[in-house]
Amino acid sequence: MILKPGSRPVPNSPDYQLVRKLGAGAFGEVWHARGPGGRDVALKFIRLDSRAHAATELRSLEVMRKIRHPNLVSLFGAWYEDGCLILAMELCDCTLADRLAEALARKLPGIPIDELLGYMRDAANGLDALVAQDVLHRDVKPANLLLLGPACVVGDFGLAKVLEHTASNTGAGTLGYIAPECYKGKLTEQSDQYSLAATYYHLRTGEHLYKGNQAEIMYAQLMSEPDLSRLPPAERTVLARALSKEPVKRWPNCKAFVNELAAAHQETVRQEAEAYRREQERRKREAERTKQKLQEEVAKLREADKQATRPGTGIPASGALVAKLREAEKQSNNPPKGPSPIPQNRESKGRKMNVAQRPETSGERPKPGPGRNDAPEDISFLDKMGVVAIVFLALALFANIVDGFKRPEDPLGAFLAILVLLGLAGRLVWRMLSDSKS
Repeated sequence: MILKPGSRPVPNSPDYQLVRKLGAGAFGEVWHARGPGGRDVALKFIRLDSRAHAATELRSLEVMRKIRHPNLVSLFGAWYEDGCLILAMELCDCTLADRLAEALARKLPGIPIDELLGYMRDAANGLDALVAQDVLHRDVKPANLLLLGPACVVGDFGLAKVLEHTASNTGAGTLGYIAPECYKGKLTEQSDQYSLAATYYHLRTGEHLYKGNQAEIMYAQLMSEPDLSRLPPAERTVLARALSKEPVKRWPNCKAFVNELAAAHQETVRQEAEAYRREQERRKREAERTKQKLQEEVAKLREADKQATRPGTGIPASGALVAKLREAEKQSNNPPKGPSPIPQNRESKGRKMNVAQRPETSGERPKPGPGRNDAPEDISFLDKMGVVAIVFLALALFANIVDGFKRPEDPLGAFLAILVLLGLAGRLVWRMLSDSKS
C-alpha cells in the first residue's frame, strides 16, 4: 500500500482521501484525511502480522464503535487492506506529548499541575468507560492522549483488545509505560492505571519514569521501585500505589487514582500555604523583636547622652558629646586642676576616648612633661599687654641706642635706654619664674 497525499487507501470507501502525514510510530502511520461530506478525520494505518490477528482486532473494534463517551475519540470505521488495519477516527488538535514539548520549550518542568490534573481526570473517565465495556487500551501514553478543544480524549484504539478471563499479552504496548504484569502475559483492569500513572509522571516532571536501554527498563519495572523524589510527598504516596507491582494493591480504578492525586495536590497547596503563613509570622516576630531592641538601644543612648550633657548649658545631647570631645583634646595639652568631666571609655564616631583621671587634690598641678606646652595658663590680661608693650618699647629703645652710639655727643641717653630695657626684661623673667614656682 502506497500512502501519499491525494491517494484513497480505504477499500470500498473512495470518499476518504489523504491530505498530509501527521506522524509515524513503531506500529504504523497517522494521516490527516478528508472523509465523507468533506469532514476532517484521522486515518491510522497499523501493520499486522496476519489476517487472523486482524480479525481479532476488527472484532474488538466493532465493540469500540458502540462505545460512546465524551472522553473517547470517536471511531468511524475499521478496515483491513494489504496487511494494514485502517482506522478512521476523530481528528484532534494535538497530543499531550505535543503539549509537554510546548511546556518544556517555555522552560517549565512539565505541564502545569492544575492543567494536567484536568487532562488526567478526562483520561481516567475515558479509560474507566472502556473497562466498563470489558475493553483495555493497553497502550496509554502521552502520544495517545489527545486534546480536542479544552477536553482530553483517549485515542488509538487500534491496540485495544476485548478482555477475556484468560487474556494474553500479544506484546502490544510501549516500553516504560506498560504494566509489569504484561511481561508475564497477564492483563487486569488496573493495567491501564499503571500506564496512566507513568504517563502522569512524565507529563508532570518532563522525565521518563524509567531510564536506560530496553533490558534496564524492563528490569527496573519488574524488580525495583521507581524514584519519585521529584514529586511532593503527598503525590508520591498516591503515585506509588498506582505503580505497585501487584495489580490488586493499586487503586480500584483510574478515576479513584486521579481523585487521590487531586486531593494530594490540595494537601500540598495547603501545606505550602501554612508554611508560608508560618514564615511570614516568624519574620513579623523577628521584625518586632528587632524593632523593640532598637527602641531599647535608642532609649539607653538618649539616657546616656542626657547624663553626659553639661548642666545649664542647654546644649543638645549630640552637641554635648562633641563639646566634651573637644574639651578632652584641649585638656590633653593643658591639664585642668580638677578631675576630667569626660566619662571613661566613651565612644564617638568609631573612636574610643579613654582619658585618665586627674589628681583631685586642690592646688596640686601635674608637672609639665616632655612635649607639653609649659606656658602658664593664668597669665593676666595686663601682663599679656605688658609683654606686647615691652616688645614695641624694646624695638624703639634699640633704635635710640643705635642712634645714640652714632652720636658721641649724647652717650648718656644711650646708656639710660639700655638700663630701662634690662629692667623691663628682668621684670618679665621674674614674673614667669614666680608663676612657674606657684
